[in-house]
Amino acid sequence: MDVAALFPRIRLAVVAAGTLALGLVGFTPMILPRAEIFEVAISCGYALTMLALLALWASCQRPHQRGRWLAAASLAYGMAVGARPNLLFGAVILLVPVVQTWREGRRIWAPLLAATGPITLIGLGLLLYNALRFDNPLEFGTRYQLSDIRMTTLSTWSLPWLVSISGFISWGRRAGAFTFLSCRT
Repeated sequence: MDVAALFPRIRLAVVAAGTLALGLVGFTPMILPRAEIFEVAISCGYALTMLALLALWASCQRPHQRGRWLAAASLAYGMAVGARPNLLFGAVILLVPVVQTWREGRRIWAPLLAATGPITLIGLGLLLYNALRFDNPLEFGTRYQLSDIRMTTLSTWSLPWLVSISGFISWGRRAGAFTFLSCRT
């Protein structure tokens, strides 16, 4: 990536400071002292998401190679979802180059297939793997983790669970513990 061609007026010191800031602002300095099993999945999801964003940027900058870069972004983001299933909702970003192609007045079928094909295949493979491993395609192993509460009987995403979470959040707002949830101006 040639930064000088993209931003001809920016000096090398600004580029170095920006690179340093990106390296230190993320979660990496906080996650390194505690590199355990859970953190490996978080780091993998983060790295693959950044790789997908880089490929998306390349697909927008190089329209003649859009399909290849978009397929690479979809593949990387599919693997990121495999590492961290909660990243699935961010997959909509893969449609940005498809919308860009549509706005240019060109056919969208090839970019749409490149954006959805690899992530769909990875998702179907993950569902099959979970079905064979846990007898449930939507089980990612949370019921089998070692914890101080009984995970096999814990019913997440049920009405009592949502009520208890909303009660915890509302208690935190009343106690002033969650200032980021405050609506005061």
